[in-house]
Amino acid sequence: MFSDGDRSDYDRWYRAQITYRHEVVHFLQTFTTAKIFQYCERVRMAANEFQKWLGNKERDAAALKTLSSGLAALERDLERETGSDPTGEGGVSARQLMEASAVLESLRSLTPSSLQITQLLDAIPQANRRLYGRVIGIMACAFSPSVILNLTPALVYLSLNAEDSGRMFCGLVRTLGSLPISAVERITPAELLDSYVGNEKKSLISMFAAGERLSVSPFWNELGSAFAKCGSIDLLHRVAAYPSSLLTESNWSLQLDDRIKQVMPPIFMFEDGHGQICGLARSFSDETIRQLLCANAMIGAMYRVARNDDYYNFCGQHECPAYSYALCHMAYPLPPPPHGDWRQCCALRSFEELTGNAFQTFAQDHLDA
Repeated sequence: MFSDGDRSDYDRWYRAQITYRHEVVHFLQTFTTAKIFQYCERVRMAANEFQKWLGNKERDAAALKTLSSGLAALERDLERETGSDPTGEGGVSARQLMEASAVLESLRSLTPSSLQITQLLDAIPQANRRLYGRVIGIMACAFSPSVILNLTPALVYLSLNAEDSGRMFCGLVRTLGSLPISAVERITPAELLDSYVGNEKKSLISMFAAGERLSVSPFWNELGSAFAKCGSIDLLHRVAAYPSSLLTESNWSLQLDDRIKQVMPPIFMFEDGHGQICGLARSFSDETIRQLLCANAMIGAMYRVARNDDYYNFCGQHECPAYSYALCHMAYPLPPPPHGDWRQCCALRSFEELTGNAFQTFAQDHLDA
């Protein structure tokens, strides 16, 4: 695909592939693991409250403070390290578990038959090694490279389906560590998963398969249901634990219904200022897509206002007076491309219709640029 002189193009392509696959893993976690699903549900409910707050011209400061405190508590819960790992260096957080699986499975999807432990270690971002490498580090202290590569995603998946994910992971590592090395080496991912979440046990996937409507959002109910109907429950557990099989269309995923191709992120956002509707969302009506896009934009605005953190804005309209505030950093479809006119931005119009205020006026009152 690339000549020797195109190394920079290859590197850019590779980074884009890794980023895309990493985020797809997180997307799948949102409706296949109970811990992350519950976190996302609480975010969606908070966004509903935030929209009500926006629509109320009084915009009570105390209500916003309560919302902000609730969001902060949600993030703390995701980042709180629980349990005690065998090294005695503390526990593990749900976010660390999420990232371990995303790093490993995105990398495996690009090198499915030849992944080496050195590649995995090199792929862990140095800037935040405890977040991205904590789980892999614990595994490396207890097991061989083959066990790390083969069983870490299954351990993560089981842990993210437990009420206390960190404690579950540390307990599983201790249980496996008490077995003879040769016995652990022989355990397959399917055996490990089936021993904990077989057909007879109730999981998030099995509840969706049974027709339960578990989300406050019709879209996420449709998504969970669509995934749960693509194959047998035990097979779906394996694919959910090892998304690389889905990303490479190999191994277990080949046994799933063709509808699995619809179970992909509904929106892609590109650095060139364009967005795209994908997956299951392509079959939705224009009104349903509009509602989905509005909900997504509302979540982004909520975090920007309630947390007042800095967010990267992909928009190419740097001359727009709203750009520096990044209140619209999750608004789709994206504003006009860089050569267009920012005054035609639908995100600005929608926000002003909801709040009754000019975008810039609201931002100046509630945000730090």
